[in-house]
Amino acid sequence: MHDSKWLIVSGLVMLLVSQPAKACRELEEARLRLEVAEENLANVETTRTPGGGPYKPKRVECGSTGCQIFEEAREAILYSPEHPDANPAGYVRIPALRSAGLQQQIKKLERAYEEAKLACYQPR
Repeated sequence: MHDSKWLIVSGLVMLLVSQPAKACRELEEARLRLEVAEENLANVETTRTPGGGPYKPKRVECGSTGCQIFEEAREAILYSPEHPDANPAGYVRIPALRSAGLQQQIKKLERAYEEAKLACYQPR
């Protein structure tokens, strides 16, 4: 664990989070964002889930209390009459995801993860 410092201000004791601890928190956030983006990419063509309907894209929101994963109800319609999940008119409900955009996002997230890893594990 990283060293932290204590500060006494007007009789209140406050814990100052050290820079390495913040970097390690950022590392965990980057890891979670990367995992969710990779899951979204893996399911870009999933039209049938156990819960019914197409895969629901996920997004990560991080704040002072930690990170949460949210499912988005976005979907698109694709005309593909030969698809097994097509409706009688030949349309299929698919996740509203673009694989090219996700691949770019993953590359950026990988770089952010590597930077956070370096900051977290740098020798002191």
